[in-house]
Amino acid sequence: MPITPDDQAKQPPNPLPDVLSELNNDLLYSAEINCKEAFTGLFDSFSENQDAWTTWAKSDDPQSDSLPDEWDEKLSDFEKLLLLKAFRAERLMFAFQNYVLKHMGKFYVES
Repeated sequence: MPITPDDQAKQPPNPLPDVLSELNNDLLYSAEINCKEAFTGLFDSFSENQDAWTTWAKSDDPQSDSLPDEWDEKLSDFEKLLLLKAFRAERLMFAFQNYVLKHMGKFYVES
């Protein structure tokens, strides 16, 4: 669902410009607006815990590290992939492998 002009006017500035591009900031804002059950409060968390989010985003293994605050328990494994895509898209291949291993089994990730 597209963001309405009212939603756009309410969008806060990017709270993590060092680790989150403007395009991905828009992606996550859209997720917060359109998937309220999962992502409500995400931007508040970014603003209140910038150091923790920056540390997670710059981690060597963010796809395996816990998300800051309650987000690791709050989000499903698939929703966590969306966050990883926004912050560290180059790590998605490893995250997809972990996701398939957990949800489908070892058979589907071995050559």
